[in-house]
Amino acid sequence: MISGCGSGSNSKASDNITVHIGFFPNITHSQALVGKENKSFEKAFGNNTKVEWKQFNAGSSEIEAVLAGAVDIGYIGPGPAINGYTKSKGDVQIIAGSTDAVLVPEPWGSRLVVEANANVVLDYDKVWRDGKYPTAVVIVRKEFLKKHPDIVEKFLKTHVELTDYINKNSKEASNIINKPIYNLTKKSLSDDVLNSAFKRINTTNNPEKDALNEMVDLSVNEGFIKQKPDTKNLINLKLLNKVLKEKGEKTIQ
Repeated sequence: MISGCGSGSNSKASDNITVHIGFFPNITHSQALVGKENKSFEKAFGNNTKVEWKQFNAGSSEIEAVLAGAVDIGYIGPGPAINGYTKSKGDVQIIAGSTDAVLVPEPWGSRLVVEANANVVLDYDKVWRDGKYPTAVVIVRKEFLKKHPDIVEKFLKTHVELTDYINKNSKEASNIINKPIYNLTKKSLSDDVLNSAFKRINTTNNPEKDALNEMVDLSVNEGFIKQKPDTKNLINLKLLNKVLKEKGEKTIQ
């Protein structure tokens, strides 16, 4: 949903644009939570671009908002992302990863262990692909990407910077993440829960392409998707790899 957009394919300095970003108040969306608290994306976009954050607690609701044009870029689980791509016939694309592993979105799995004495039957790296599978990815509306590639590139540059920051400063990042979770639950997470949660996730830019393609097959086999879609354009890492290359980091194939 854009206000005052130019007619060209790129945003102009005179445009007044609002970027609507979807997210969950989960540690698996840690780049979104840290970025929201620190206003990292607002700083990256500049004065002529505003950010409106939209919080969700279900992937299906976020996808509905994306398809309605109410969300432009979103942090979301891979299942809903695949469903959105299929339902829209390619109008939703995955442009980055956020975290790998954790079948129960953190910190809720760790809260069950620490606060309710639940037992972990199988940890994330024993369930599937040695833990190399995404729990959260970043999606974009194809139309928004076409109109505003410069904004999406700035978003991804900030996303990559946040990923690096979280991996190098997990303690500080966990304290920042605790704030929006407190706003949701009215209770701060203990250090034990936070430490446990961060041990079970891998904050990353990699959406794990092979795992996503396997998820498509699983969705078809289990009846979540009636017919296998053409996944050629499901994952678009062109801008992410441009950002990674400029930062001297390894690109993702």
